[in-house]
Amino acid sequence: MRKCLIGICCVLLSIPIFGQNNFGVKSALTLSLAKAEQLLFDDPFDYLLYEVIFEEEDVSPSFGIFGITRDDNLFLQSELLYRNITSNFSYIIWENNPAIERMEAKRTHFIVWPVIGGIEIQRFKFGVGPVFSFIISENEIFSEFKHFEERREWLEAGFSFNVGAIIYRLHLDFRYELHFNRVGDYFVFNELQSGFGQSPGYFSMGLAYLIF
Repeated sequence: MRKCLIGICCVLLSIPIFGQNNFGVKSALTLSLAKAEQLLFDDPFDYLLYEVIFEEEDVSPSFGIFGITRDDNLFLQSELLYRNITSNFSYIIWENNPAIERMEAKRTHFIVWPVIGGIEIQRFKFGVGPVFSFIISENEIFSEFKHFEERREWLEAGFSFNVGAIIYRLHLDFRYELHFNRVGDYFVFNELQSGFGQSPGYFSMGLAYLIF
């Protein structure tokens, strides 16, 4: 938690302070592009113990603060947004007789910090930049699995591509995010890190209002 607070303080200090500066509030709707995928866990004799299926992700609306610096046709944009992601899993414990089938929902609360640099052409914005997600809290799942842990880093990183438009005090943004980590790469079974083959991807539509 201390590392998370330090990171958030750094984010707040990074909001642009040079050039023509504007600050406001922002909200966004986000769609997860992750697909269903299966993961199997065997014992040392190759007998199937657990079958885990990643079903889908549900992303809550995001909201937070927004800052932008503009100098001629160039801009630097920074945001600080709250995001809640619910990852839905189903699983089967094959070592039980009969096998146990259940559903679990992992809820992770993030502070998301995108930094976008780019060019503005006749009120249209085109930009790219990194995205950092600070984990505030989350619940653990799969407590019934033996020799199974969840070891997740407090910071996840990615990259974004952005297209937007400026309408008076409104900034309309469309964003594609690709994260560098893999779905479920924090699963550790028998001291071996696991995870699904895909990296999280998101498409979002955001609207910011400049207060000053």
